[in-house]
Amino acid sequence: MTLKRVLSRRGSAALLFVFFFPIFLCALSMAWDLGRLYATKVACRHALNLAVRAAAAEIDPDALADPSGPRLVVVPGRARASFDAILRANYTPLRGHLVDGDYREVFFYVVNYPDDAKRVGSLSTPFSYSTGDRTVTVAQPGVAAEIAVPVELGPFGKLAAGQNVVEMKVHTAAAPELRR
Repeated sequence: MTLKRVLSRRGSAALLFVFFFPIFLCALSMAWDLGRLYATKVACRHALNLAVRAAAAEIDPDALADPSGPRLVVVPGRARASFDAILRANYTPLRGHLVDGDYREVFFYVVNYPDDAKRVGSLSTPFSYSTGDRTVTVAQPGVAAEIAVPVELGPFGKLAAGQNVVEMKVHTAAAPELRR
């Protein structure tokens, strides 16, 4: 009788292992995919933050040196060139890394105060735009941008989503900073 109990306990342990091991592998694969998506978002947000801050720093020196009242005016052409150069330098979509291809620009806005916006050809404050389910209002001169990046999923993500690559969007905004 004792031998049967020992064998039945071993059998139940083996059955539990056979049942829970695939569940454990699925949970591990899902955690891997979520970690990969989060790490991708952080890396892309870092590159986008650097690019948007560089674009916001492209201010008009003549408007800043105006004796009647210095103003911060972001120059759209220089801001765009700076944004493109810095984002390209900091975004690395190499195979085997976090992202699976080149980014797609969703939007790029340069915003200035109304009088300056007419002069330099940009949007004027206050300016509101939507990203996802949020509405953002820019109340001072600055730059806002959003990019979309492709991310390759792992085995569980491919099975659950039914696709190999998903697109993740990253958004940020920055204003020029002047210290005296």
